[in-house]
Amino acid sequence: MTLATLCRFLVGDRRAILDIGATRGAWRVGIVLVLSAGLAREYDHEDLLHEPWHALLPLAASLATATLLYALIRVVAWRRSGTGWPAQGGYPAFLGLYWATAPLAWLYAIPVERFLPADRAVAANLWLLSIVSVWRVLLMTRVVGVVWRCHGWEAFQIVGLFAWSVATAVLSQTPLPLLSIMGGIELAPAEAILAETTFLVTLCLFLSSPFWVIGGLAILLLRRQAGGPWTPDDSFASGSLGVARSLWVFSGLSVAVGLSLLPLSQPEQRLRHAAEGALLRDDPEAAIRLMAAHDRADFPPHWDPPPRPGFGERKPRLTDIVEAIATVDPPAWVREIFFAKATNAEYPAWDGGPLLRLDDEALARYVAVLERIPEGQRLAAIHAASIDLVLRRDTALTPELAEGTSRRDLLERVRTLAGTDGAETTPPSGP
Repeated sequence: MTLATLCRFLVGDRRAILDIGATRGAWRVGIVLVLSAGLAREYDHEDLLHEPWHALLPLAASLATATLLYALIRVVAWRRSGTGWPAQGGYPAFLGLYWATAPLAWLYAIPVERFLPADRAVAANLWLLSIVSVWRVLLMTRVVGVVWRCHGWEAFQIVGLFAWSVATAVLSQTPLPLLSIMGGIELAPAEAILAETTFLVTLCLFLSSPFWVIGGLAILLLRRQAGGPWTPDDSFASGSLGVARSLWVFSGLSVAVGLSLLPLSQPEQRLRHAAEGALLRDDPEAAIRLMAAHDRADFPPHWDPPPRPGFGERKPRLTDIVEAIATVDPPAWVREIFFAKATNAEYPAWDGGPLLRLDDEALARYVAVLERIPEGQRLAAIHAASIDLVLRRDTALTPELAEGTSRRDLLERVRTLAGTDGAETTPPSGP
């Protein structure tokens, strides 16, 4: 197995597929290639110093999916031919073939966020994901067809069924802004692209489910034919070939290149990790102090700190962030990144009526903050949209606070600050 073999394998060359399947220890060089793919995927997305498991996650995930796919192929091969796998060595040989697809993930290393605006960067990343995913499905279809000597449409049906199952499971467990777009809530441009794509992919998975499930069952139920399709090639798992030294050197260099990229991106990721950690611990003041001590360029491009309401995040609360900003008085870029969230039309989904959640003391403190910060009128306009409803339905607004101030008086002060004086108010849709 040489570097040329790997390159020919990536375009589906039959001889290269059989050579890798016959290479002893191909799975070992595959591990190195998968590690390089993990670095390419995460070097500019995660803090690998504090969470190194992100770089190892592709290895664990690919090991699990390869095992499941191999088990599915064995079942189909046993049903169809009765001799669907070699006596020994079949699984390591299949791992070598499966992990040889890892270089396709090097496309993820393209730092599109650094030269594209946020929405176009999301679109570019989705295109890269689509290219890699489709390429892998087609390549593994070719592998199954060549190794198990079955018809191409049967191989595609089985590999496609497996890919459909994995995609469905991943989408069901991944937080995505799907409900927001279905609910008609306005999202930021980048979130809107992700939501629309998620909706379309989910719809396609649902509509195509009969094809994959019924087609897979049909292949399982076809007549058994000993020595026919789904009988592995004689050379598969033979171990007759070895890994060339040049390929080991190339694989090692791919990891070294990934490691060399870390000094460029990891300082940004460490700052992001620290700030997001404080926000998710409900300590917005610590996060804002950290952000205020740095320039915007010190953080990752297009970084969107929590809360991200389109993804269902509710921490930290808007009112806590506003108080922290009033205390720290951070630079304009920090203020705008959070106040833009507050004035977005998706705000009601973020906090579910923040004034209702505050006790009397916190409400009095928050209203005083709104009255002294420059952005107070913008935020008051957001709250004023629902204050009329609150005043009409909440009968518990009469208990007196300190110095004779009632809860109703505090809400009226917010409405006055917004300049509504009791008029119906619609929250602004942007900053």
